[in-house]
Order: sequence, then structure tokens, then C-alpha cells
Amino acid sequence: MSPAQIGFEKRPAQHWNVDYARSWFARILLQSTRTTARRNGQKRACCQEPDCTTRPSFGEYGSKKAEFCSKHSKPAMVNVVDKKCCHPECLKYPSYGTDGSKKAEFCAKHAKPAMVNVVDKKCCHPECLKYPSYGTDGSKKAEFCAKHAKPAMVNVVDKKCCHPECLKYPSYGTDGSKKAEFCAKHAKPAMVNVVDKKCCHPECLKYPSYGTDGSKKAEFCAKHAKPAMVNVVDKKCCHPECLKYPSYGTDGSKKAEFCAKHAKPAMVNVFAKRCGYPGCVTYPSYGTVGGKKAEFCAKHAKEDMVSVHGYKKCGHSGCIKQALFGMADSKKPEFCLQHAKADMVNLVRKICIRPGCSKYTSIGVDGPTKKKAEFCPKHTRGRKKRPRGRPRKKS
Repeated sequence: MSPAQIGFEKRPAQHWNVDYARSWFARILLQSTRTTARRNGQKRACCQEPDCTTRPSFGEYGSKKAEFCSKHSKPAMVNVVDKKCCHPECLKYPSYGTDGSKKAEFCAKHAKPAMVNVVDKKCCHPECLKYPSYGTDGSKKAEFCAKHAKPAMVNVVDKKCCHPECLKYPSYGTDGSKKAEFCAKHAKPAMVNVVDKKCCHPECLKYPSYGTDGSKKAEFCAKHAKPAMVNVVDKKCCHPECLKYPSYGTDGSKKAEFCAKHAKPAMVNVFAKRCGYPGCVTYPSYGTVGGKKAEFCAKHAKEDMVSVHGYKKCGHSGCIKQALFGMADSKKPEFCLQHAKADMVNLVRKICIRPGCSKYTSIGVDGPTKKKAEFCPKHTRGRKKRPRGRPRKKS
């Protein structure tokens, strides 16, 4: 740089070297100060927020210059460092691309039908696209998903309860803290659920499910919800203005669309378990002796199957019949007819009140006991019943 460029061309020659050195030193010092201020003493570029040493990634929209980190970025700023989805005006990170390629082009929403997730790791089982979470006990490397994990493998991704040998997810911790340490079973007495959101009502620890109509934000539980609030968590029946929970949908689907009242004729309950016989939609109640799993209905049950719910079995060893008899002052049936003791009575089905009749009741009579069974079918036929629809005679 010549003295004329510095601005000392009119000064005596003996002062040129001194003035040039001073100017050069001042310029270097100023540049060093700006760099230090921008990098906050780091050897790399930092966020322009004072005392922030995070690498910047946010800048003005359309610019490639990163100025601030995500925490200190201005409202109008966007991420100018990381790659974005190739869909126009989409600012999400791409994770989907051509199968067999490592180049991510689109986000999950805008990915083309043939594209797969090329960013996240996949289960090692052939043709399985789920995320792995199971691996060797003691290792941090996830290899298989829950379905394809080997018998000795454990979940190495999610945090576990601090109780020894407990593999459940922790959700309880110290009140006021966000760190979950124990599961509900092993939580200490003073601990509270620090994972799930709580009702906004003071001192209420229930889960919120009610919020403003049209919003997805749950604020209060059913007890403390305000009058205008509705359930914004659970799905509702697709019928207009119906707030009931849906349970009916297309046969073969798991998606519930309508409630029982508004379900279309061809729809079935997609939540309730059905009989294992092909084409049967009846609820199962029969299963293997000693088991609790219902597999077939009464019509399609196999010969060696028994009802696994709905009534208690006889208390006699080896007897699988229904327990009907018990003590007169008790409501608990203990034995079947064959093994009942002499002083026991039938607590499930009553005996016809007609003198000398020992048959079980089946239907009631008109009057105060209309819904109460008192007579067997034989003796009910002989009783006169008022025809339905005929008005009573006025006295």
C-alpha cells in the first residue's frame, strides 16, 4: 500500500514509515477486536448474541449468512445452514429419498410414494423399515425393532426406571423437577408424575383432556373444565355435532369413525374383540380351561373349551362348571349344583315362587315386579296379564 493511499502523501518522507506502521497496526488491532467480539474467544464463528458461544445457524430469509443460533434468532429468521425439503416454501428438514440412496430430498409430508427414510437408522431385519430400539443388554447400539428383537435383547434407547431390574419407562420424579427417575410402581411417596401434562387447576394432578372448542390444546380435566370447553384429546364421532367416542368402522379396518348410534349398516365395532371363527362378529367368551383369554363365542367354541369370563367356576377341585350355590346370607356363589352343600341356595337364579315348584324363574309379571323374575315359564302362562296398549278402566 502506497503512502498516497494511506493519506500521508503531503507529509515529509521521514515520517512516512512511522505513520504507515501506526495505521497498519491500528487496522489489525481493530480487526482482531471485531473477530474476538464475534467469536467470543472461540476459534470458530459464534452467535452474535453477547456471551453466546453456540454456532450460528439462523439468518435472514433468502440469505446464506448465519448470524444467530436457534435460541437467539429473531422471529423472521430461518435456518440457513441445514438443508431443507425440496418442496417449494417448505422449511422442514428432509429425511426421505430414493431407496438405496443416502441423499435426503423431501420431508415425510412431501415425499414421493416410492421414497423411504434415508436418514434414520432402520431395523436390521430384512425389509423392515421401523426404527430400532432393541439391542444387547449393556450396549447402547440399537439393532432391531420390538417385533424382530431377539429374546435376550432389551430396549437400549428409552430411559428405564432406576429401580433394580425394572425395565419400565420412568415417569415419576421430585416435585418441581423435570427429571423422571422411577415408574409408577417404584416411585417414592413424595414423587409426582413429571412427564405427562397436568390439569391447570391448582393442586390438581389429573391429566387434562378439555380445552377450547376448535383448539388441540388440553388445559383442564373433566372435573375442572369450564362450561364452554370440550374434549380435545379423544377422537369424536364423524357425525356432525356428535361428541360421543367412535367405536364403529369398516369391517377389517382398525379406524373407528362413528358411534353406535350413527354407524352405517355395514360397519362393525372395531375395538371389541370378535370370535375367532371366520365371518363371526360375536364377542368371544370361551377359551382354554385354566386360561383367561376368550377366543370363541358359545356357538363356535370347541368341545374342551369353557367360559373364561362372565361367571365364576365351581370351587370344587377339577370342576369347571359355573358356581351357582352359596350361603343364603352371602352374595358369593361358590359351588355348582353337584358339589353344593346341603344348606346352600342358588344365588344366581331364583326358584319359582309357586308352591311345590323347584324350577328356575325366567320372566316376571306385570306390576311393581315387572322386571323381577318370580315364576318359571310354566306357571307364568297361567297368570293373566294385561294386554299391552289397552288403557286401564277408570274407576
